[in-house]
Amino acid sequence: MVYKIVETVAEMEQIIALQRLNLYHHLSEETQQQEGFVTAAYSVAFLQRMNSFAPSVIAVDKEKVIGYCLAMAKDMVAEVPILEELHEMLQILSYHEKPLSDMSYLVMGQVCIDKAYRGKGIFDRMYQFYKEIHAPNFNLVVTDVNLRNTRSLKAHAKVGFLPLKSYTDSDGQNWQIIAWGIKH
Repeated sequence: MVYKIVETVAEMEQIIALQRLNLYHHLSEETQQQEGFVTAAYSVAFLQRMNSFAPSVIAVDKEKVIGYCLAMAKDMVAEVPILEELHEMLQILSYHEKPLSDMSYLVMGQVCIDKAYRGKGIFDRMYQFYKEIHAPNFNLVVTDVNLRNTRSLKAHAKVGFLPLKSYTDSDGQNWQIIAWGIKH
């Protein structure tokens, strides 16, 4: 297993393929509860823009992308319709009593592990590599997780993410905004 930054369009295409397999609307309710899910679908062009700002991290097994942690500039959140409400919240939230608007942070664009590789510590190792790469330039990582995605909430808590705020979006979905201080 190799942990590395995303460097090629072929790697981005593999990210998109893994993303499609795990989008919530492609999964049964039971699978969503047991395995987790992702909500946003990105294009290769969008991934390239994300990666040009701050490199995303992938886990690769024999040249196959089996996991990814996407790094997104906080300004790019506004470009993703499903993240519109998160973008609004990020303008007013604080972390340890300091407004996020005054901080240098990344938004976790999405994290996913291939079903065959889950439960093997890959999630934690990808995040540790992510932290090594991004701690010199950013104070923290912020994201939101659908409250139905209990697997993701538990995994993020284990890494060190702390809850900032819960909210209900315009579709009636409940979310938890979480943050992880990565500065050494």
